Order: sequence, then structure tokens, then C-alpha cells
Amino acid sequence: MAALQAEVDALYRAYFDGLVVPAEESEGDDAEQLPEWTAAELTEAAFAELGRTQTALMSRLLKVAAGDSAAWTVFQSRAQDLVLRRNRTKGSVEVSAMLERRAGLQNWRDDSLSAYPMAPLQLIGPSTPSLQRSIYHSHSETAEQRATSYADE
Repeated sequence: MAALQAEVDALYRAYFDGLVVPAEESEGDDAEQLPEWTAAELTEAAFAELGRTQTALMSRLLKVAAGDSAAWTVFQSRAQDLVLRRNRTKGSVEVSAMLERRAGLQNWRDDSLSAYPMAPLQLIGPSTPSLQRSIYHSHSETAEQRATSYADE
């Protein structure tokens, strides 16, 4: 998984490093001069952070990046392929870990049951009819029905 992430980051660096976003004046009522910006060491995470924090710069960067539509399409296709492979690998690792945890829990249950070969009621001491009734009666029985059944003893 780390190897795939390194490959994604290398792809971002190879495509964006050295890409120059020219200075321009922003649009709107608060027009200001947006400075020139040069991409350097732009990884997938840095690219995402740039999109969240500097939307105007990201918009300008995407215009420049998409200038060569063939190269941009190849980059997007390759990046998407790598990200999908990384996410599938990550999902497989998480599922494997979950299954191992479940297997470990199942083994623990099996071990704990085999350590106590007697029935659970035998573990809690002498059994009385009222104790058995309270354990085995359904939860749908009303309090009145339980009171009546105990009075019959």
C-alpha cells in the first residue's frame, strides 16, 4: 500500500513540478493581483490541501495543467488507476484484519468453552426451580404471569 502511495505521489510530482501558474488579476469586486506560482513537490495530499485552502490558485493551476489536454488525460487516467489500486489494497488489508480479529475472537470463544465442559447453570451453583424459570422463561412473559407461576410452587 505504501508503494502505491509513493507511486501516486511520484506521478503528481512528475506532472506538476515546475508547472508555472502565471500572475493574473482576480475577478469580482475585490479585484487583486494574484502572484505567479510555481508548483514544487506537489504530492496527492498537498494537491488536495491546495484545493481546500487556496481555491483561486487551484482553479488557475488546473487551467494550466489541462493546457495540454492529451498529457492531462494520461495523467488523470494513470492517477485514477493508481488510486483505485491503492484503495482496493487498503480495503483488502482492512477486511483481512477484521477477519483475523473475528477468527481470534472465535478461537477465544472456543477455548473458553472447552475450558468449562459443564453446562453454564452448573457453574453458578445449586439450581432451584425458580432460578431455572427466571433464566429460561421468555422475556415476553408479563410480571403478573411470573408472579402467578411463582405462587404455584
